Amino acid sequence: MKKIILVVVLSSFPTIFLAQGFPPPPSEKPDGKKLELINVFIKETYYHEMLKHFLSSALTIYSDQYSHSDLKKVYNQFKPDEFLKNNQAFYGMFKNLSLDDINKINNLYQSLEGRGAFVPMISDGIISQLNSYAREELKKQKP
Repeated sequence: MKKIILVVVLSSFPTIFLAQGFPPPPSEKPDGKKLELINVFIKETYYHEMLKHFLSSALTIYSDQYSHSDLKKVYNQFKPDEFLKNNQAFYGMFKNLSLDDINKINNLYQSLEGRGAFVPMISDGIISQLNSYAREELKKQKP
């Protein structure tokens, strides 16, 4: 009986602590000038299109399990702005960069435009989120 009580008490600890109103982890999303430069980065690098490209790659994994129309529906309903809105993985890439660093990155991408393919600035976390998004949205498609 004592073991059961101990297990119940110990298993409720995380719930107790969450209920105490401990603050959530700090947001990675910057503000002010840094956010402005990141928005320029999104525009200059065609980041929304790149996200859709990676989502398309994630969806091809399921091409043998779902119809083309289901895959296309998930692709078309994807909203890159909402995906990036409070995305910790995305903003975390810029966390330790100065305004000057971000400006240099923007200038580099501007100088590369029209000169062929360039390496996208994307993290494993973002790719993982896109894969999860594809999987979860496709699950909703099945009756």
